[in-house]
Amino acid sequence: MTGWIFLLFFWGAGHSQDTGDPQDVFGILGESVTLPLKIPQGVKVYEIFWRFETVGSIALIKEGNGLDFFHSPFKERLRIHDGKFSLQIQSLREKDGGSYTAEIKTSTAVSNREYKLHVFSRLQNPIIEPYKVTDDSGNITCNVALNCTVKNGEGVNYNWTAENSRLFQEGSFLNVSLDLMETNVTYTCTARNPVSENSTQVRPWSFCIGEHTGSTNDTNPIIAVIIVIFVILVVAAVLAVWIYMKMKRKKKKLEPGSNGDKPNPDRRPSSRKLKWKDYLQHCEFSQAAKH
Repeated sequence: MTGWIFLLFFWGAGHSQDTGDPQDVFGILGESVTLPLKIPQGVKVYEIFWRFETVGSIALIKEGNGLDFFHSPFKERLRIHDGKFSLQIQSLREKDGGSYTAEIKTSTAVSNREYKLHVFSRLQNPIIEPYKVTDDSGNITCNVALNCTVKNGEGVNYNWTAENSRLFQEGSFLNVSLDLMETNVTYTCTARNPVSENSTQVRPWSFCIGEHTGSTNDTNPIIAVIIVIFVILVVAAVLAVWIYMKMKRKKKKLEPGSNGDKPNPDRRPSSRKLKWKDYLQHCEFSQAAKH
């Protein structure tokens, strides 16, 4: 029953018909891709010709005889994928992209199944560069326009997302305005094509402070302000430590019992004091003798 439905829907008895719009198939450069062809159970297939738009016939599959190659750039690169009728192309090249046709012959009809093969490269990590950098020194802000690209970027779609944010912007360009509270915020550019995707993160503030060669001289005022603030803080800290140490030493000198006020047991009276004491003792002795 399934076989009759297949014949009536796709071919019509004794007629050659196409089975509809081409089926899009996506392959990766240098890898393998399969052009899928499923035949309903009960349908007897005699042979299938596979054709490529710029070459003509590239392979013939016969029931029970396997795969026969035609002289073409595909020779040695074609396989029967599922052991029946699907065609596998190995070591894909850019020139392999295009229209393919499977001409299916049965005992009652001939039908064509068409495919459109698109060959893409696996994407490398995107490269992010500043397109424009300006700053507003009065508000300590920096405006950056970022451009995201990949090599072999045919058929690539880009989008941007931000850390801890709901930002989602499509396209390779992104404009951001940053202040000193956003120096560590990261943005992610994701590049996609039909066969792969890859992402790269960037901290836009790095372009504002000149960490990358792509930054411009317009960022100098911001750098100057940051340096001045840093120097002021360092000088203030050093001055505070110096004042504290000076006051501490002064307070220590004024405290009773300090080294300057303590009596020295080893210190002997001067000779002048000793002579005056002897004189007083002599006077007292003389007065006592008179009485």
